[in-house]
Amino acid sequence: MAEDSKISVELLLGRGFFPKELPPCFTTEAFARFAGQQARLPAVRTTRPGIHNLARPGGQRRRLHLPNPFNYAHLTKLITDNWTRLERHFAKSTLTVSTPILDVSELRAVKSKREGLELAKHRANVRTGGRFILRTDIARFYGSIYTHSIPWALEGKAKAKAFRHGGFANNLDVAVREMQDGQTLGIPTGPDASFILSEIIATAVDQKLQQAGISGMRYVDDYELIFPSRSAAEAGLAKLEQFLWDFELAINLRKTSIEELPVDLDRRWTGELRQYPFRDEEEVSAEELIDYFGRAFALKAQNPHDPVLAYAVARLRTLEIEEWQLLQNLISQCALAEHGAMEALVTHYFLNSDDAHGPALDRVIANILEEDSVLALGTEVSWALWTAIWFKRRIASKLAKRLDGNPDPVVAILALHAKSLNLINRNVGFPIWASWMRASSLFGPQWLLAYEADLKRWLPSAEKPNHVDSVPEFSLLKQAGISFFNGNIDKPTRSLLHAVEDEEPSIFS
Repeated sequence: MAEDSKISVELLLGRGFFPKELPPCFTTEAFARFAGQQARLPAVRTTRPGIHNLARPGGQRRRLHLPNPFNYAHLTKLITDNWTRLERHFAKSTLTVSTPILDVSELRAVKSKREGLELAKHRANVRTGGRFILRTDIARFYGSIYTHSIPWALEGKAKAKAFRHGGFANNLDVAVREMQDGQTLGIPTGPDASFILSEIIATAVDQKLQQAGISGMRYVDDYELIFPSRSAAEAGLAKLEQFLWDFELAINLRKTSIEELPVDLDRRWTGELRQYPFRDEEEVSAEELIDYFGRAFALKAQNPHDPVLAYAVARLRTLEIEEWQLLQNLISQCALAEHGAMEALVTHYFLNSDDAHGPALDRVIANILEEDSVLALGTEVSWALWTAIWFKRRIASKLAKRLDGNPDPVVAILALHAKSLNLINRNVGFPIWASWMRASSLFGPQWLLAYEADLKRWLPSAEKPNHVDSVPEFSLLKQAGISFFNGNIDKPTRSLLHAVEDEEPSIFS
């Protein structure tokens, strides 16, 4: 595992801090370099993370977290200082295919050991071990993790309860609680450190399954367990439920099934769209494009909770399309119907630089800001704002005014940056956001806004002396010019920045 040992504090801070779903202008690389140069970072206090509401297909939502940077730095140091021990712990599971390893693509700090084709091959191999498959996942995995279960997983429940203070496992528990207002329920969703923490607990569950003679595979919180008969699978389900209950976790009944093998290795819609028979991929005709999206829309209706449209748009990235205006109209429909498609839409517009794209983009941006800003939705509004910024599209004042007070700091920073570029009228004020420019905000959900808007001079401090200057931790960052936002990046999406193809959705969600 020599390669895995390269995981460092700087990597977990630089590439594994902010959730990957944010527009790529949000960056923690400067903070990572700063932290790496410090002999000792400031002492940690109890804080609350920022919240970014992620839109998911089918109208579902997930809260992603932006932990206070000093708390997160403390957690990553604990993890990396004890990485060898964690590797030994992960190695105890024969079921997991999601052991955290270094992400050599540099998209993130860590990734699952098996992904894509390798994951599909392993799934096929595992299924040769029986006639029935139990498929399920853990309900609200990150949100339902009991932080005290981290030492239970590493030390054993009896020992952990006997020794509740001191040592690596207990220190992990404390570090997680300190970054979420002392709460013991849940861990932050989005940062790579949380992926590592979740694998610690899931590995301990795997050990119990193995001891019970149960085989199969687990990818993060998704299980595929193999049995010789339906009755054995039903008994296995009862055991899995008990083992999860031992760690205060539960299965997701909606996603639980027992089926006779063989069953699909992947969702059928992915294969159908991936292998759609374009006659000539170097020149896709209008007729083929209409037929392709017609099929994608039908598959979306059949699979409302899957990212069908985002995949359908991304699938076309490397093809030559005859009629760009027709493609604009079709991918715009996809972005409005499934907001996960916005990133793929931005990629297409970037690759097809054409001055005629303005009106179509304006309609998409206005529609999202009109409908979604009222509901304080984060993902949709932030990507609409980032699209306007990148393609220099003006935002109507009546739409900009609706943004004030949106609790998502990602939305606030993008709106303020747009105003600094004169894409929002200078007469538009954001008084609610301005009222959050206080020292207390630096340790709450608005830490990113309270710091970045002061650093960039987008909003005045609501306190005297200046709220950032009066807080030693953040004053140190400000003096070093550390920013968490870079509006001058070279390309508008992460896949373009890192020259990788858009990720295909997995059977696991």
